[in-house]
Amino acid sequence: MVRADDACRRKRRRSPGRGGFTLIELMVVMAIMLILAGLITSTIFVFKRIMQRKGAKVDISTFTMGLAAYKRDLGSYPPVDIGGAQYSANEVLHYYLGRKHLKGANYYGPYVTFKTRRLRDADGDGLLEYPDPFGGYYEYGLVTEVATGEVLRYEIVSPGYDGEMGGEWDIGGGAGDSDIAGEYVIGDQGDAADDASLGGH
Repeated sequence: MVRADDACRRKRRRSPGRGGFTLIELMVVMAIMLILAGLITSTIFVFKRIMQRKGAKVDISTFTMGLAAYKRDLGSYPPVDIGGAQYSANEVLHYYLGRKHLKGANYYGPYVTFKTRRLRDADGDGLLEYPDPFGGYYEYGLVTEVATGEVLRYEIVSPGYDGEMGGEWDIGGGAGDSDIAGEYVIGDQGDAADDASLGGH
């Protein structure tokens, strides 16, 4: 006597069932996953670059306001040295904008509140540097008239993506074709910082 459940099992064994995905189906699925992963990665990369660019422009805008306040209180823009000693341009920027300065009987500043978590002493000289969102360092400099030594303007520049001034992959405008830069022109407008504009593409 053949039981009904035995007959069913034999019938199932004889049925040409599918044991899993074919090689072509697996390759199609893997190709789709790779395409999606590439799209997601490129989107994240582009978004990161956009946010870095915005962050650099916000920093430079903050520096320009700090420099305007520094000039208003102390009569000139900060020099490019510290007590006659040469340091990196980024260290000079943090030194003058991030601390108080004595003029007469009064203290002025600080002019910029730097984010502590971003400050670092990369060269170990005791002076802190403030990296840009790309991991490079802002540069601060004074452009002077060769004949007279008169300061024409100051410049603050982020080297951008590649960390090199004037490099092929920098963004904005200033020292190179596309660095991020802020610059104020000193003219006869009274307080020149109030009439200045933030550069950049």
